[in-house]
Amino acid sequence: MWNESFFSAPQLKRDSLGLHRAQVAKRWSPLPDWVMTPKGLRDEILQLPASERLKLLEEIWDSLAATPEDVPVPDWHKAELDRRLDNPAPGPGEKWDDVRAKLRDKKP
Repeated sequence: MWNESFFSAPQLKRDSLGLHRAQVAKRWSPLPDWVMTPKGLRDEILQLPASERLKLLEEIWDSLAATPEDVPVPDWHKAELDRRLDNPAPGPGEKWDDVRAKLRDKKP
């Protein structure tokens, strides 16, 4: 079934001139109403509540993790990884529980 909210008209608010946002875009922008610039998209995202922005961030992160071969890795990351693999820290390292306890103790 189609998502009806996808096809419904957005709830528009009037700006300081009394115009709907879509009317302002149509009047002042060379782009069609349905085109959103990167800045416009960012501005819309920043108006979302924190919980919705976090959910969006998770979805974006999951989409990147689904195709790691498409995520560019800077050369300096590769060089640092090679350096660490060539010269591992001596000893077995620390257990996660010990590291977490140290971090908790440092908090004010």
